[in-house]
Amino acid sequence: MISTKIRIYFQFSAFYVLFMSTLGAQELSRSNFIAVSDNVYISRFEVSNKEYNEFLLRYTGPHEDSIKIYDDYWVKGEFDKSYNIPYSLYYSSSEKYIHHPVVNITQFGAKEYCRWLSENYSRDSFPSQAIVFRLPTQKEWMEIFKKHKAAIDINGEKLTIPKDLPQLTQEQKDSITQRQVKKLRESPEKFQALSEYYKSDLFIERFSTQPVDYVILSPAPVFNMLGNVSEWTEDDHLVIGGNWLNKTTQSKKELTSTFKGTSPSPKIGFRIVMVVDPS
Repeated sequence: MISTKIRIYFQFSAFYVLFMSTLGAQELSRSNFIAVSDNVYISRFEVSNKEYNEFLLRYTGPHEDSIKIYDDYWVKGEFDKSYNIPYSLYYSSSEKYIHHPVVNITQFGAKEYCRWLSENYSRDSFPSQAIVFRLPTQKEWMEIFKKHKAAIDINGEKLTIPKDLPQLTQEQKDSITQRQVKKLRESPEKFQALSEYYKSDLFIERFSTQPVDYVILSPAPVFNMLGNVSEWTEDDHLVIGGNWLNKTTQSKKELTSTFKGTSPSPKIGFRIVMVVDPS
């Protein structure tokens, strides 16, 4: 069986490899974090595919099978639709999605990312300070949300459907896509063309995530707490926040509710917390 590292290496384009930072410590900026308390800071952004895949490429621990991206969850359960096939093939590794939030990872994988980052971040970013990265607790996540609640616009963090799009039923969409996939599967070139359609701006706007630094209207300093992806917390199997499948009619209370994460999901990613040793 091909290891996770080798699989990801061959999936990534030359563009991505050039885009990666040089081997060594992860570069971080204090400006990407906002204070929860005197020594605890939460990231303004969710962790991206680029960042998580850099972790996978450099990881040397014993848990490769537990930290991998489970791409097949794009076509499992409620996502078992033919139009999700391109996502299962390309979302975690294509150039177009490198700045989109990583999804389909376990809570253990998210925690291992934090542990790895604590050991490998650039000390030049935080001289003379000991830094530990971890997931936010539910309490910390809610503290930041409540602090900036007035500035967080539900519609600003939600995807919109252009009014001029044809309104197809789910059955019609599935039927069209199944025929296309069956017809084009014999030709890699044609299937690639189909996947490019699904990765187009029009398709992204309707069906999936947005880049981690993308919002439409919200002036809040922390991005995508109500939309994009729900997020793993430090608490046992606990997930919090809204995601790209939520409806704009849902209240802020509904969109900040928690649920138990039992498996990886295209709806679940994470953001990190930075704890600074004040001594």
